[in-house]
Amino acid sequence: QLPKESKFSVWLQKSHEEQSRFERDRISQAKLIMKPFILRRVKSEVLKQLPAKVEKVEYCPMSEKQEVLYQNMFKKLKTTIIGEKRELCNVMMQLRKMANHPLLHRQYYTTEKLKAMSKLMLKEPTHFDANAVLIQEDMEAMSDFELHLLCKQFSSIGSYQLETELLLDSGKFHLLTELLASHKNKGDRVVLFSQFTMMLDIVEVLMRHLKHRYVRLDGSTPIADRIGLIDEYNTDPDIFVFLLSTRAGGLGINLTSANIVILHDIDCNPYNDKQAEDRCHRVGQTKTVQVKKLISKDSIEAIMLQLGQRKLKLEQDMTAAEGGEGTIPEDMASLLKASLGL
Repeated sequence: QLPKESKFSVWLQKSHEEQSRFERDRISQAKLIMKPFILRRVKSEVLKQLPAKVEKVEYCPMSEKQEVLYQNMFKKLKTTIIGEKRELCNVMMQLRKMANHPLLHRQYYTTEKLKAMSKLMLKEPTHFDANAVLIQEDMEAMSDFELHLLCKQFSSIGSYQLETELLLDSGKFHLLTELLASHKNKGDRVVLFSQFTMMLDIVEVLMRHLKHRYVRLDGSTPIADRIGLIDEYNTDPDIFVFLLSTRAGGLGINLTSANIVILHDIDCNPYNDKQAEDRCHRVGQTKTVQVKKLISKDSIEAIMLQLGQRKLKLEQDMTAAEGGEGTIPEDMASLLKASLGL
């Protein structure tokens, strides 16, 4: 958890104060050098008839169980010796997954349960000559949600399926349920993005539970099927939600029939999120586009949001700064170490 006066917040404020004047001078010098060579035409200037795009950050308190699991993981990772950037990326990813949904980790399927399940799997025709120890090893590498799907697939372990309450137990799902109900009553249509395809799998469970019609497109969707899904959504107003993975749905897709964009989880690179948002905010849009970013309160996502805002501010200060792919290393490493109190 990141308290109000944590080392992270104090460090960030001090760092900002120390660097702001120096950075302003560097930006001014860079703009002076670049000005004769670069002409920038932004969408807000070229497409003045385009409706407004309004962004809002929705801070989501984690569910009670999720909060406990996140804090336990946070304490465990805090005691881990952090060295290389590769290790930092792994730490950040583990915290991100827990901040989004507990089932992206393995918590509920204990080693004892997996041992019992692996023995029961030997009753399956496809596994009668398998080794229970090897089956258990494979299971130990899976998340809770993957194991839940496995239990749905094989009748011998069907009794180990997770209850619906656990599948829907995340702070973001609690808020998302309210947001979707509100927007549906207003006649809005929603495009929901996530970085993780497995997160989209769990979101599908929520959509079915709430009885919202939806379609889905991610990196595994065949190219030949993508146009059909887009056309189906744009022509059928009864389809309320379009689920997309951020990278797969970030370019070349027109979804102007929707006016609500929900980023279930943000990208380390804010420009990828901007590309995703513009699937709705483009020529053909007739309504104000609302972009809602779901951020788990007091989590690693708050750090990512801070860093993303700094990058976007720099882009605004510069003439034509491009967002690259390598957004993890130095800045994120420093922020993550500060948040962990290292």
